[in-house]
Amino acid sequence: MTQYSLSAGIMNEDGVVVNTNLKRYMFRSNISTQISDKFSVGLNLTAIQNQTHNIQTSYEEVQLAPTWGPAESLKNPDGTWQTSDPYGATSLIRLCS
Repeated sequence: MTQYSLSAGIMNEDGVVVNTNLKRYMFRSNISTQISDKFSVGLNLTAIQNQTHNIQTSYEEVQLAPTWGPAESLKNPDGTWQTSDPYGATSLIRLCS
């Protein structure tokens, strides 16, 4: 008697930080057969491919994100994005764009 199973999956998940994500493709196969009353053979195969997109920065900027003042404007008066607050903290908007 031979038994088999196949499964496949795709996961596409956005990250917590803008412009970060994870795509995962998965495939699994199991095959087993009974050769005799006392002997059986099986084969299990699994393949996973991960694709990630992360911002090109050090973790230090992510740690500094909470230091950005909640009352600070994210945009300049001319409509462009702020690149740093008055205290010099780098804006995550700048890093993620």
